[in-house]
This record gives sequence, C-alpha cells and structure tokens, in this order.
Amino acid sequence: MMARFAYASCTPFSNKVALSQTHEERSGLLFRASAQEVPPDALLTQIVSLLNLGNPLVVLYADKKRCQRRTALLHHSDTQTTLEGFMLAGDISAQSWIIPLLQNALPAQDYGRALLLPGAKLPVPVVSLGQQVCALFNVTDVSIEAHLNKHHGSPDERMNSHQLVLKCGTNFDSCVPRLPRMLRQQTAMRSSQ
Repeated sequence: MMARFAYASCTPFSNKVALSQTHEERSGLLFRASAQEVPPDALLTQIVSLLNLGNPLVVLYADKKRCQRRTALLHHSDTQTTLEGFMLAGDISAQSWIIPLLQNALPAQDYGRALLLPGAKLPVPVVSLGQQVCALFNVTDVSIEAHLNKHHGSPDERMNSHQLVLKCGTNFDSCVPRLPRMLRQQTAMRSSQ
C-alpha cells in the first residue's frame, strides 16, 4: 500500500517504560503518507482496517467536501480512558498533541470530541511526562524528582533508593552524571525552604 502514495513511512515506536513503573509499556506503529490528490475512500477504509480501527468502539468524523477524516479508538477502564489508535486524513496538524496521548497512554477522557476536530489547537493541556534522563529504563526527570521528593535521608541513601526503585544509573554510565546533580539541586531546595 505504501507504493500508492507519493510519500509513505511506517515507523515502530515504544515508550520503553519498565514494567515496574506506574505507566504501562506502549508500543505500536506510526504510519504517515501523503499524496498529490485525495486518496480514494476505499484506500482510507483499508488503512483503517489494517490499523484495527474498523470496529464499533471507534469515534469517527468524515467530511468529504473538506477532505477530512478522523478515526479514534478509545479504551475505557475503571480508572481512565486512553487512546489506543487513530487516523487523521486531510488536516493532520492535531498530530502534535494526539501522538503523545497515544504513545504515553496518557488519560484521554478530557479530549472527547476534540479528537475529531481539525487544527493544531490543544483543547486541554497534555501533561508532560518530562525529559528522558535514562534511555535504557525510560526514566524522566519528572519521575526522578517525584521519587526524590518522597524519600528522605542522606544523599547516598536517597541515591540508593532511587537506583533500587527506578533502576536509573544502574547499567550504563550515560545518566549517572546527571543524577548526583539533580540530587544536589533537590537537597539545596529542601534546605532553603
């Protein structure tokens, strides 16, 4: 099918979240394509089917006059609603805020109809998971700060607790220089309060 577009790419993604962390591991495919002309409905329907978005649990918007089509599959659990998959055709500028919802399994219940609206305007702020510090275990600065805020003791005890729970800084040295710096900043902030 990729040959039917002037440009097409299919890229696997994963948030590489360790199973011991609170967020679930999320992986999938990001398929992007562009064409000189509007693709036929049959082709878009085939893509929807291949992405497992062709079931009754999806929300769908289609406007043939404006060449817009959106499909979103939501998963509802007892605690939250998450986006399990989506397709944008026509105006794809909303991908900038929809992709993080999907890749990081962020709560999507507040987005509702906004998932079907064209445009890049974010209806509700997406809560950032932070910048990645440890690529191996996908540990972010936000999760490190949250862990350090919960634990008291000497800097060595806090660092050992951090490494035991988050595993950041236990296998490769790339994130090790940043950890003591964050710990010192956290300690300085506590002592100034």
